Amino acid sequence: MKFADKNRKALFTAVGAATLLLTAFPAMAQQGSNGAAEPDAPPESYQQGLQELQFGTRFDDETLQKYASATVEVEKIQTEFNQKLKGVQDREKAVEIQREAIDRKMKAVENEGLRIETYNKIATQVKIDEQLRLKVDQMIRLQNN
Repeated sequence: MKFADKNRKALFTAVGAATLLLTAFPAMAQQGSNGAAEPDAPPESYQQGLQELQFGTRFDDETLQKYASATVEVEKIQTEFNQKLKGVQDREKAVEIQREAIDRKMKAVENEGLRIETYNKIATQVKIDEQLRLKVDQMIRLQNN
């Protein structure tokens, strides 16, 4: 496997792990004025997030460097926990291992000085912005050297 291919695979694995962080915290249903849940009404933060994706959120180099560092750590954790999950037959044990992995990934992101929300925003933007993806990929490669 070529070095660039290995790093690209690592980046996409990390983006997948970031998506896992996104799905680890399901959105709460927005409460209507009468106190009842309105499951069809997306939360305001969701609408704001969509607008940011449409128009592109700009992240400074320092924030992107923190994201790259966190991504390297998240990938290490993912690799470690993939090994722990191999051969696990007990569903409860597998869920416990996955929860532990999510907790460790979140701590890794926060230890780099990023909020989970910011990490997830960058991970989402990396999926759709080729230039940003290349920039982050380069930052990750430099950290892996």
